[in-house]
Order: sequence, then structure tokens, then C-alpha cells
Amino acid sequence: MALGAEALKMRRRLFGGDHHDVQESLRAQGGLLGRLGRAAEAEPLLVEAVAMARRLFGEGHPMLRNARDELATNYWREGKLDLSIPEFESLLAERRKLLEPGDVELLGTMANLGINYKDAGRFAEAIPLLEEARRGVGRTPALGFVKLPLLEAYASGADPAKPGEPMRVVLLVKEMLPEVRAELSVPSLDLASVLAQMGTALVGVRAWDEAQPLLAECLEIRQAEQPEDWRTFNTRSLLGAALLGKGRHAEAEPLLLAGYEGMKSRAEKVPEAAKGKLVLAADRLGLPGRHRHGSRHGCAARTASSPATCRDDSWPPGRTPLRRTDQRPALCRCPVDASDQPDARWAQSEPGTGAQERVRRVSSLPAILGQIPGRNRTTHRC
Repeated sequence: MALGAEALKMRRRLFGGDHHDVQESLRAQGGLLGRLGRAAEAEPLLVEAVAMARRLFGEGHPMLRNARDELATNYWREGKLDLSIPEFESLLAERRKLLEPGDVELLGTMANLGINYKDAGRFAEAIPLLEEARRGVGRTPALGFVKLPLLEAYASGADPAKPGEPMRVVLLVKEMLPEVRAELSVPSLDLASVLAQMGTALVGVRAWDEAQPLLAECLEIRQAEQPEDWRTFNTRSLLGAALLGKGRHAEAEPLLLAGYEGMKSRAEKVPEAAKGKLVLAADRLGLPGRHRHGSRHGCAARTASSPATCRDDSWPPGRTPLRRTDQRPALCRCPVDASDQPDARWAQSEPGTGAQERVRRVSSLPAILGQIPGRNRTTHRC
């Protein structure tokens, strides 16, 4: 990175004003900073790269499109969806005119815009774009990264009144699982990350039978590799939710309690964008036999400029977006009020056991919920 910064300074001194070598150095250095998690530093370089490309090459030139791609991706990394989405929309409209259907550059732009729509809670717009990009995976395996964002969009946007929508989550997991196991054959944190995302999506559509073994496997890996990490306790809570959905209350209760207490004691280590997972863990304790997940609380209310990246689980090697960061896309953040009630469409009958009262006595939920940072902006994944 230091060499890139030095090269940029040298080219500025050598060429003075607008020059294609300076423009390319600006784009390359800005892209590198963004991929290293320094998106705020990258933004002014990329804004300058776009402006210079526009002066040097004019509208419609491939160099300008490349610079705009980098800038739009950087806006996405910063959570500035109000800026990234219009840029990707404009790029997609331009590429539709210039490129043949099925072109990898066109499909990559569809995937990027679809991910941005998903992160903004605009699932009805995200899903068709991600599905079209997914259809190109056979010809272009690099597009395989779209499957996990598509899974998240399916789960978050599922309407329980339409049986086919939850079922497509189950079917996509069944399609992806052999591919994931072939790519990540050795148990690892990368495999656990993908299993967590799959399990979370399945829990979100109440596919308890499919979710439980994946989350159990994920927990086994995380317990061995990072036993004190907050993600491990989050996985306990998710597995407890799956067992609760299957009616296995005696097994679910200790997992739900340990998951919540473990996350609560590590709250300072939970990234701000993932604080909502602690809220969900508490909600599962307060509502035994009921599960709230996905977009039930109205993702459309989420502001376009809210933080865009949850650091919970990273993309595994080889599954990163085209010309994007290796950080995973952002996740659904739905506004949740302490007084809101579970969606009746997703509620199931509660067993008349004493587990509910025991859990409530231990967790003191009404007091705890008001103290959790990020209570009104939750994130629902992994």
C-alpha cells in the first residue's frame, strides 16, 4: 500500500494535472484502501478518479465505468446506500445498452445492485437481479458469490402466506450445501460462517428440521476453534431457536440461556452493526415457543444510509464479489421497538411448561432490553 501511495505522488509530480496514469493510480490506490477497510480514506481518491476519467475519456468509456464501479462499491462499504444504489443503477442501465445479455460484466453489475437493494431492505427488487446473476454461474463460476446474498434476500423477504417462498430458501440451501462442502472440505471457521448463514436463513422461515443439523455442526466447529467468541454464543442461541421450533424445549432452554448470557457478557466485543443479534437472543428467551426473524419488522423502514457492513462472518476464500471487497455484504437491519409483538402469522402455540418463567427470572428481560445498544436498529444474521 505504501508503494501505491508513493507511485501516486510520483505520477502527480511527473504529469501534473489530468493524465491517464494518474487517474489509474487514484483508482487503484482508492480500491486498495477500501478493500483494507479504510473506505473513508478511499472515498476522496475515488471521487477524484471518477472526475478525472470523465474529463479524460468522456461518458461511456470503459475506464470511466471501472472508476464508477470502484466508487459505488466504496460507498457500499461505507454504508452510503443512498449514493451507491443510484450509481449502480446508472451503471446497469448503461451496460444493458452496450452489452449482450449474459455478459459477465453485466451480470456482475446486476449482482452488485441486487446486493445493495437487499441491504436496503428492497427485497422485491433485489431478488430478480440476484436470480438473473445466479443463472450465469454455470458459464461464469466467479458469480457463485451471489447465492448467499440471494439466500438472505429469500429469507428476509419471505411471505409466510405464500408457501413457495419459504420453500425456495430450503431448496437453495440444498443446492448450495454440496458445493460448499466440496470447496471447504475441512472443518474451519470459513465453513462455520457459511453454515451459520444458511442456518439463520432456515430459522427465519421456520425450517427447523433443516436448520438444526447445520447449526449444530457450526457450533461444534466454533466451540473448538473460538470457544469464547461472541459468534459462538450467537450460534448457541440460534441452535436453541431451532430446537425450540422442533418442540425440544428441554434441550433448547440451556442453549438459549447460555447463548444470551454469553453474548451479553461480551457485548463490548460485538460490532455495532451486529448489536441487534443480542436483542434477538434476548427476544428468544422472552418468547419461548415463538420465533421472530427475517424482515417481519419492516425492513423498508430502514434508512438507506445506515451502516452497511456486519463483521459477524467474512466471505470465505474464492466467494467474493467481482471487483468488490472481501468483506461480506451488509445485512438486514429492521427497526424493533421494545413493545412490539411477534408476528401472529409466524407464531406457534406455546407449551405450558415452567421453562418460560425460569428463563424470565434469570434474564430480567424488561430491564436488560432497555440497556442494549442498538436496540432500535437490529441486524438479523449469523
